[in-house]
Amino acid sequence: MENFEKWNEEMFKKWGNEERYIKNNFVVRFVETKRVKDLLRGLNGDEKEIFEMGCGNGFILSRISFGKKTGVDFSKTAINSCKDKFKGLNDFEFFYGDIEKVDLKKKFDAVICSEVLEHVKNPEKVIGNMIKHSNGKILISIPNDRLTDFLKKVLIKLGIFDIFFKGLPRETNEWHIHNFTFNSMKDLLKDKVEIVKIKRSPWFFLPLKYVVYCRVKNS
Repeated sequence: MENFEKWNEEMFKKWGNEERYIKNNFVVRFVETKRVKDLLRGLNGDEKEIFEMGCGNGFILSRISFGKKTGVDFSKTAINSCKDKFKGLNDFEFFYGDIEKVDLKKKFDAVICSEVLEHVKNPEKVIGNMIKHSNGKILISIPNDRLTDFLKKVLIKLGIFDIFFKGLPRETNEWHIHNFTFNSMKDLLKDKVEIVKIKRSPWFFLPLKYVVYCRVKNS
């Protein structure tokens, strides 16, 4: 991919992440909001500084009522949206930058990276950068594309796809460079962080998302 920055900007404009939380389709709205709730259960409320890598429109940070919130995204459209939306609020700060490389030269009580690793060129670099910026706590979520794609195929065959996934692509999302499984996700993380818990979301028996609570080793 010759110009990843340009391509990523185009993908964000097409699939901008805030819409998934507010669109009319009840299934998509439920799955995504449940994922955010599960993710934020990894916070205990006494974090003073929270950093989100790949913050998009700032939806997740907007759901946190405590601490100073900082977001970085590799989409100027996303960051401009955040700066406009949170203008005048001193507990929010946003920067444009490549989350594989960005260096804010400080550590945070919690670092969040939700539904982002599948979009980046090098997930290992992002994880390394999360570790670099974390005092200990790291919260990650990834989509279970294998299960999602299987369900899509079944619903298409039954002729009821638009009832459950209207507005979503019928094939694997074009913005996803990587398609993680439960095991590949664990393999990616196991030598880098301590995996405290993996939550299957929205339900254990239907894990459309994996939410991973981690700690930096020896923290």
